[in-house]
Amino acid sequence: MEAMAIGLPNIGSRIRGVTDLLENECGGMFDVFSVRQLAEQINKSLKSPQIADKWRENAKNKIKEFELTKIISLHEKVYEDLCLQRNGL
Repeated sequence: MEAMAIGLPNIGSRIRGVTDLLENECGGMFDVFSVRQLAEQINKSLKSPQIADKWRENAKNKIKEFELTKIISLHEKVYEDLCLQRNGL
């Protein structure tokens, strides 16, 4: 997430969480334990600056969903809802 926020191109394995962050061309993905696919994604980003630039830009936009102010607001809403439920409102 930090790399996305500062605009680095990202490559990650297809596992829960990583796929959510890198979907929609926010970075390259490879199957777990596939060294060949990892190498392909690295080469893809190095040989095609346009792809790396697209990943960077998409990632920087995607990571805005996780800005601290938004996360705090979501947590406040959860706590507020829980308090209302507990008080029967």
